[in-house]
Amino acid sequence: MTFLGYVPDEVVRENYARCRALLFPGEEDFGIVPVEVQSYGKPVIAYGRGGALETVLGGLPGAGFDPEVATGVFFAEQTPDSLAGAIRFFESVKKGFSAERIRQNALRFDAGRFQTEMRAFIEAKLLDFQSKGRDQVSLKTVVV
Repeated sequence: MTFLGYVPDEVVRENYARCRALLFPGEEDFGIVPVEVQSYGKPVIAYGRGGALETVLGGLPGAGFDPEVATGVFFAEQTPDSLAGAIRFFESVKKGFSAERIRQNALRFDAGRFQTEMRAFIEAKLLDFQSKGRDQVSLKTVVV
């Protein structure tokens, strides 16, 4: 294992494309890195707390884990033993992961999808607002 420090975006993308999995040991509110690597069809080994629970579909080793549905593996504690156990488990199931399924999971966070769903949400709220007899407001005045 080599720690590279800062690298340009192109090198990050090359590493995403070549890796077997991403190790994400921290706890963040969201964390874009697991989503980015999944867009390359690569699974994630993540600490099972915070945003990883929303962006990575997976489970703890055992417990009915299905790598054909999962996009990663979680570990329960930020300890060497817990992490090592998750890595060993990943190695035992890695052939079952579907790169296409993992890519599809990353698309849940696509900017275009976000814009479409946000626009639909705002339009629905405007219709609700207008149906209650309030002032006429157009979507153009709300969304820039």
